This record gives sequence, C-alpha cells and structure tokens, in this order.
Amino acid sequence: MRQDPLTFGHNRRPSSMRMDEWLQDVLERRDLSISFELIATTLWCIRKKRNDSVFRGSRPNATNLIHDAELILKSYTRWNKKDLNIAEGRSSFRPKWIPPTTSALKLNIDASIGNDTTNGAIAGVLRDSKGTLLDGFVEIIPPFSPIVAEAQALVHGLNFLKSRREKKMQILVESDCYTLVSAVNAVGELSWEDESRIGEAQHLLAKMNNVSVAHCDRRANEVADWLAKTHRSNNVPLSWLSRPPQSLWNLLCFDAPSLGFSCNDS
Repeated sequence: MRQDPLTFGHNRRPSSMRMDEWLQDVLERRDLSISFELIATTLWCIRKKRNDSVFRGSRPNATNLIHDAELILKSYTRWNKKDLNIAEGRSSFRPKWIPPTTSALKLNIDASIGNDTTNGAIAGVLRDSKGTLLDGFVEIIPPFSPIVAEAQALVHGLNFLKSRREKKMQILVESDCYTLVSAVNAVGELSWEDESRIGEAQHLLAKMNNVSVAHCDRRANEVADWLAKTHRSNNVPLSWLSRPPQSLWNLLCFDAPSLGFSCNDS
C-alpha cells in the first residue's frame, strides 16, 4: 500500500523506506524531471502540514500542499535571484503585478464562472505601493456569461471604492478581461446583452475622477483570480482579510518584495 506522505509517521505503520534514503534515491536518478529546490520546499511543506495535523487537528490536502510549495519557491526565486545561480541566457521574464505609486492604490478584480446552472464568484483586492492587503471583497453571483460576470466584478469594485470614499488618492482598477476594459473605456463594441452592465460601470466611473480602469496580464492578476475561484467553491474563510490563508499569502508575497521576506511567518 502506498503511504500518504502527509501523514508519514502519524497514526500510520512505519514506511518501508526512510525519508533520507528515499531522498538519496531520488537525487541519484538521472531521469528526475523536477528540481531539487522544489523537492526540498515540498518536504518542508509536508513537515509543516504534518505539524498542523498533530498539534492543530487540521486535515492536510495534498493538492494545496504542492501548490503552496510551488508558490513559495516561485516567490523565493523572484526575490533572491543572486542566490539561485540562474543559468546565463535563460529568460526570466514573466508578466507581474506592478505596485502603484506611493500616493495611489490599486484594485485588482476578477470573476470565476461555472456552467450554465452553477453560480459564479467575483473578487477584488485593494493594495498599496508596498503590496499590503488593505481591503477587498468576494461575492457569489448568478450564472452569468463571462463578459457579464467580469462587468459585474467591475461594477461591484467601483461601488466598493465609492463606499470607501478614497477621493484624495488615485486608484487604478485592473482587470485581465481586455474586452471589458476596452468597452468601458469606449474603444470596443458591445453586444446588446452586455450594454446594460457595462453602461452601469461607465456611469459610475464618470463620477469618480480619481479612478481609472486598465487591462493587465492574467499572470499579474493571480491574487484576484485565486480569490474568485476559491470563493466559487465556498473555500474562502471569513477571516481572509485579517489572516490570509497560506495559498493567498504566498501569492501576495510573490507580488510584493516587502512581504516576501516574511511570507512563511503567517
């Protein structure tokens, strides 16, 4: 029987191979398709999740663990390139979240939809120039079409900003939906079914002189994307703003250098 690595040594029979022996065996393989750094980070996450299971009674999830390990390594790679001896000539370009200026804020929004009969979700994340998570929202929405769902995220985001009364600071709203951004900025054509919701966004935006809307790459919108997808499956905790779950915290750390130094402390 294959042993679950997350519960290694905890209420299970001893494994037939010691962890150090297994690691030595893996590292000596010539067909290894993953890096040693990812293996080491995954083992650290396994230890952390096992401790959480023993001392806090939390149930580990293998898929989330691997995702967390990849994000932690990605964050370390981005902010510690001098330590990684990256091969010369290898391209490290990747679209990334760009912080606003010190006198501005940025709201990233996104929508996640299911099938025709399943509710979707929208999310927004407000951050400052240091990448600090200041505020945000998650909301379940009816099963809209993709463009209407994205427009609903924008309308909700603009109303969210309006309620905060941030009139003295410039605020940039970013969406990875190019069609939506083009339509709201009056440079794209609309179908009749999209006009109402996008028209509502345009009406709100016209009254907010300190707010603008811009397009961003999907890979620069991963925090809002994660929130929307996770909330659609009802897995975002109520305390996510004050105590972000590990997967969300890892994404925030990846985006913001000032958070990256402490991303394992949450």
